[in-house]
Amino acid sequence: MMEELILIITFMSFSVICMGIMIPVAIKWGVEKARTGFSIGFGMIAGIVWFSVYNSDDPAGILNWLEAPEAPVMLVGLAMVVWVLGYLIGCRLYRKKEF
Repeated sequence: MMEELILIITFMSFSVICMGIMIPVAIKWGVEKARTGFSIGFGMIAGIVWFSVYNSDDPAGILNWLEAPEAPVMLVGLAMVVWVLGYLIGCRLYRKKEF
């Protein structure tokens, strides 16, 4: 039960981080460019993780930090900080935008 809760909190935090990054980028460059850039960036991150796990002697050891009891708390804190910063940056960009 605890593992599922940690997994849910982890992916929820990653989703909030993605949303916090996506909103100001969409305001600045538009939805299509933001979606394309976000997909490319996410693909690069996933590729780097896959490459590091694939070429590692201990693949499970790379992701052991997620099993630490403080990892979900740190991820939720990071998600909140990124979302608030994204919101503030998005508001500032929207105020400067000329229609």
